[in-house]
Amino acid sequence: MGRKKIEIERIDDERIRRVTFKKRRIGLLKKAIQLSKLTDANIQLKVYNKEDDSLIEYFSHSETDFHNLGKSSENIYEYSKFFNKHYNLVARLEEKVTRHGHPSNLMKGDDLDFGSDLET
Repeated sequence: MGRKKIEIERIDDERIRRVTFKKRRIGLLKKAIQLSKLTDANIQLKVYNKEDDSLIEYFSHSETDFHNLGKSSENIYEYSKFFNKHYNLVARLEEKVTRHGHPSNLMKGDDLDFGSDLET
């Protein structure tokens, strides 16, 4: 029996929200570590909670490795910055990549115009 699908929206109950945050933060950290080990990717993860002023930082490699990286860097092929309002776009992109391969192949000539969605 599978898990039921949950609606992604703000949790109003403070206690449930706090518990959910702590559990998901741990899960996110585990996934970052796994991704780094499996693919040898450089990962920087920072999670800050303003309610209790807690901060978790994870660097898969040296913290200084990330100082030279930026969206204008020559070393970066593709730069993306997503905020919570882009959740649906990211979910659609993830589904397309899962079915069709690399996201750069999906930016043009598709029923979903990811290029213009990202610009907006």
